[in-house]
Amino acid sequence: MQDALPKTDTKQDILLSRDFDQLLNETARHWDCQTSLSVTPEDAKVSKKLGIQISFILTEAVANAVRHGGANQVDVLMRKQECELDIEIRDNGCGFAGPPAKYEHRDLVLLNIGPASLRDRISELGGSLTLSSSLAGVELKLSVPLMNAN
Repeated sequence: MQDALPKTDTKQDILLSRDFDQLLNETARHWDCQTSLSVTPEDAKVSKKLGIQISFILTEAVANAVRHGGANQVDVLMRKQECELDIEIRDNGCGFAGPPAKYEHRDLVLLNIGPASLRDRISELGGSLTLSSSLAGVELKLSVPLMNAN
């Protein structure tokens, strides 16, 4: 799935709305689900290096939602701010076993719960992950600093 990003010079920026819409559409076809993407601002870009990492995060999040949560809809919201990229990924699956819960990044690491490879990838980028689970599905909120990711 990571091949959905344009094969261009590694110094070229990724246009979030175009390139990740294409990636999510391909991922949705592969996992037989629906996806949506909202990007603010609409013309937001990130470095190719960060874009590749985000593509892995998005494809894994969709796969996890379908495979482990039985989701058929995954919605992604991206907000680029001056110093960070905030991403929310919500699915309509069954959530994690047990009562509704919310875990901050440090809790996920200390308790060794949640999507380990996503948690590790976000940590390597200097970012943070918050996971909320309920019977309505799972919501991942991640924030990645833009300065460290270039």
